[in-house]
Amino acid sequence: MTPPEVIVVGAGLGGLSAAAELSRGGLRVLVLEATAHVGGRCSTRVVEGARFAVGANTFGIRTERELARHGVPLSFFSAPYCIAYQGQNVRFPFDWSSLAALGALGFSIPLVVSTAVKIAWAISGEPPAAETYRDIIQRLLGGRGGAELLEVEAWYLGAHPNALPASSLKTFFGLRYGFHRPVYPIGGAHRIPEALVETIQRAGGEVRTGQGVEAIRIEGGTATGVRCAGDEIPATMAVVSNLELGATLRLTDPVSELKALAETATTYRRGLSFANLLLRLKPGACGFASLGPRGAVPGSTLLADAPAAQVISEIEAGRLPPTPILNVVQTQALSEEAPSEVSLSLLALWPRSPVTAEESRRFVEAALDRLERIDPGFRSALLWHWLVTPDEYEAAFGFSSCPSPVLESPTYEKSGWRLPVARLYNVGTTVQPRGCHTGSAMESGRLCAAEILAAS
Repeated sequence: MTPPEVIVVGAGLGGLSAAAELSRGGLRVLVLEATAHVGGRCSTRVVEGARFAVGANTFGIRTERELARHGVPLSFFSAPYCIAYQGQNVRFPFDWSSLAALGALGFSIPLVVSTAVKIAWAISGEPPAAETYRDIIQRLLGGRGGAELLEVEAWYLGAHPNALPASSLKTFFGLRYGFHRPVYPIGGAHRIPEALVETIQRAGGEVRTGQGVEAIRIEGGTATGVRCAGDEIPATMAVVSNLELGATLRLTDPVSELKALAETATTYRRGLSFANLLLRLKPGACGFASLGPRGAVPGSTLLADAPAAQVISEIEAGRLPPTPILNVVQTQALSEEAPSEVSLSLLALWPRSPVTAEESRRFVEAALDRLERIDPGFRSALLWHWLVTPDEYEAAFGFSSCPSPVLESPTYEKSGWRLPVARLYNVGTTVQPRGCHTGSAMESGRLCAAEILAAS
């Protein structure tokens, strides 16, 4: 077999994006993935015959643009989401119903407009390095209650507003990231990595699943290949790792150039993790199980009765809060056929400390009761449910449920994709600055590949 020119370790979106760009650039590329699935955290899974969102479920139009740059013909549809706060449903992106809901919460249209202008101005430049997400919200709103709604973004990233840099405001409100127009891929989230795999294979590259890399071989300060299933596989040009930087460093042979980087990697702040309550419902039996004209209702609903910072503080203290924020993900694949069941995923941040089986049971019952109060008929529509805690996530789905595996903070700078070993690169959201979502992961891989192609 002709040795590959580039070996990519891990088939997450960063690795697949790099492999797609390199393959289309004419290089022989081999992707090795330890699990049976491609896509990493951008995945859906079939459980007892129903497909569920178990990872990334909110996408900005930047994801669509990155795929277009690879020449991937994947269709998306608009997938707005809703924040249910203090009895009001605030739709995002805003429409007249959003303004009416904000009005009921005490926000006049002039106040909403002035806040939007302030946010646009604030994210147009680079805020001070030491400023946190909460600092900038407080500076913009001066302690008004609207801060509680804006701080919900920290929940999405699995972090307290005081732990995020002010630049995180750009993720959901900046045009670059595209969450001002949330979208969802037709067919489900898994179609994104599958489309990249198809692109790689059409260009002559290869993707192998169930192939865990045991080590990245380093000789004379240069990455020369990997060891996989006991076999040595040489790479004649580069090794690209799509793992967390700490995991990449653990795979490499010890070299002095990586010691300082290894010490830095230990200072990473990890985000909190999600638990996922999988639900199956009778179609049409309640609002959450209602069907659109093509078989599904796009979008998700965030139930946020208490301020995000308060909820996250409870979780960081090791407690399940009395009213946790719940994200009911009802974005499903569009289909011409009416499904026999509707599947939902309900995500909630989970404490790092042990949660007893009784506490988990109470959480499930309280969550179902809450959904019933919001949507009468929910309980009678329920066919089946299963709570997957963070401890069970990797065994069940093949990846950690931590939404931000390397959480950005005001005091930490992520590394670039080029590592201090020749021909060794690291890609993905754990590397790309100011990014922990699908668009950032793909951009990281594409830009890294462009550098390798230029060197070739």
